[in-house]
Amino acid sequence: MGEIDTTKPIESVQAAISLFSEKCDHQNNGLTGNNECERNRELECVLKELANCKVQLEAKEAAYMQTLHKLEHTKEKFDSAREAEVKALTQVEVMEKALAEEREKCLELLRKISELNEANFMLKASECEAQKEKIAMASEKDMEIELAKIALDETKEKLEDVERDVEMMEEMEGEFVFKMILGNVLELKLVEANEELTFLSKKLAADTDSELKLKLIREELEVWERKSLSQEALIEAFKMEVNQVKMELRSANELVSQLMDDVEILTYDILKAKTEINEMKRKETEAQIEIALMKTELQKERRDCNDGHITASLKEYESLVKKGDDQIWAPTSDNKHELETLRKELDAALAKVAEFRNRGEQANFRAEMAEKAKAAIEDQLRKWREDRQKKKLALVAVPSVASSSRNLISSSIGENPPPTHHQPLYKLLNMKF
Repeated sequence: MGEIDTTKPIESVQAAISLFSEKCDHQNNGLTGNNECERNRELECVLKELANCKVQLEAKEAAYMQTLHKLEHTKEKFDSAREAEVKALTQVEVMEKALAEEREKCLELLRKISELNEANFMLKASECEAQKEKIAMASEKDMEIELAKIALDETKEKLEDVERDVEMMEEMEGEFVFKMILGNVLELKLVEANEELTFLSKKLAADTDSELKLKLIREELEVWERKSLSQEALIEAFKMEVNQVKMELRSANELVSQLMDDVEILTYDILKAKTEINEMKRKETEAQIEIALMKTELQKERRDCNDGHITASLKEYESLVKKGDDQIWAPTSDNKHELETLRKELDAALAKVAEFRNRGEQANFRAEMAEKAKAAIEDQLRKWREDRQKKKLALVAVPSVASSSRNLISSSIGENPPPTHHQPLYKLLNMKF
């Protein structure tokens, strides 16, 4: 700051004093005593002028000091104003910087919101696809359940048919045992007839008329022996067929039990798959609720950001943005993880559906094989029934031949009885025909 120059009034006073001294000297030298009064008057004038100058000097000094105080006060005001201006400029720069950062963060937030909307759209698309696949999966599983129920009913019917066939086989086994006993009795009768024939041949050796009868009896006995041999062959064949039917029946029972186990496993897997589908639906509902809450929170954060982005302080804004980022990105990563989990569960469900389909195909194939086995068994049983009818007719024919031969022998021998030491086996067993 500039200072007031105070040397000029003092110099003027000194110049006046020196001028007065010179005048005095000059007057003293030029005048002797005549001008003493004039000199006194001039001295008084000079003293008055000096007093006036002194008063002016004091007034000027006072004005100078006052001006100096005013200047210092103005300087202080200027310094404070400059500091306030610097602070204001600094605050303006800080606010501009904060505003620029806020704009960048708002743009980043908008970008995140757009990414989240895109992820939400992709999630909805995947949900639609998963819903369609689940509907198709549920319809396929329902169809497989119906097919499994139909196969189970058919298997039960086949099992009942097999049980009836088993009962029929047991009856046939009883008849077979009876026929075996009857065959043994017929063999004993054949041995007895041969012994009687030997006895009669000895008795009738001299009788020429009996030779023809004996020859006829021998021919009838040979026919009976051939029929007995054919019956034994039929019995052996029947034994073989019975054993084969037992083996086929055992394999059919094993197949039926295996089909029942497969149906139970398939039913359990279908119930488990339905439970997993319900769990997936529940998780999808929770994910949709979480997405809706997240969208509401984002809209609230965005509205708060748009309303108070100028008046809010930098610290509050940073805490708000940090909170918004935490609330946005944490659910987003959870949603991505949830989406991956849903995709994995969907792949697992599709794999299980393929497995169920494969099992259904295997069950259908086994049902077809069981149907073929049932048809073969029914055909074989039909053949056995026909053979049984034929064998019954053959067994009915055998006692008639035996009775005719016995009547012929008794008529030929007349009053000669057969040996009493050969008792038939059927009498010992008390068997009736």
